[in-house]
Amino acid sequence: VLLPDLYYRFDPGFVSDFTQQSMKIMSSYENSLTFKMIISDFERLLHYAKNESLCDDSLVGTVGYCMSGPLAFRLAAEFTDVIKCAASIHGVSLFTKDIDSPHLFAKKIKGEIYFACAENDSYAPTQMITDLNDYLKNLKINYNIETYPGTEHGFVFPQRKGMYNKNASEKHWDKLIDLLS
Repeated sequence: VLLPDLYYRFDPGFVSDFTQQSMKIMSSYENSLTFKMIISDFERLLHYAKNESLCDDSLVGTVGYCMSGPLAFRLAAEFTDVIKCAASIHGVSLFTKDIDSPHLFAKKIKGEIYFACAENDSYAPTQMITDLNDYLKNLKINYNIETYPGTEHGFVFPQRKGMYNKNASEKHWDKLIDLLS
């Protein structure tokens, strides 16, 4: 497992404590990232894995939560011969009007992709998920979109007080482990 620090360009080691101020900072970092930056970072991770004896760079999966959900989605389309599976867990901005929206690249995906969505999510509204599904069902890719009943954005993290849903979190782990297997 390689876990990049998405914010190393701005504030290495930044960890949100989910306060309003912290979320504002995290949002500014998120809005400063580009897919070009993430693709470059991923290439460096692959290079590291290829040269690290403990890594098997022939079995690559990518997982993104929240703002990194669309990054995992886009990377699956960018590195089609490398990424065998990808997961977006309560991912945001999966289907947008932007010219670089990750859904626009989805037709290139060769691996399996899984989307775990919260039922009540102001950051990833139901309409976005419906639009994404309507778009993807016309492509010849292996995907699954699942909505977790009774959940809110961030339902997998115990630190998200009031949003954490233990049963849904455990289910997401089961699904993720199955996907990665």
